[in-house]
Amino acid sequence: MERVDLTRVHGETRHDRWRHGWEYGPFVTHVAVGELDDGRWFAERHGRAASRRDLREGACVYAGPHAEWYARATARRWMRTVGGEWVGA
Repeated sequence: MERVDLTRVHGETRHDRWRHGWEYGPFVTHVAVGELDDGRWFAERHGRAASRRDLREGACVYAGPHAEWYARATARRWMRTVGGEWVGA
């Protein structure tokens, strides 16, 4: 796993995205899972529940045969930590 700032990466595709809270509210949190052009998978979060590390260092990027599984597991862990209702965004 490595941290990558996705604003500096071209060619990412977000496959799934969820949000917690009102979409336009100050306390909304977004979690997304996707794939980079080179085949690596990422999990990213931003908003109220994002840690300072997420904001500073970027998304968690995984490579290898089980990269998608690890990215989705990271997103699920983040959503479980926050709790509440998550909806597709």
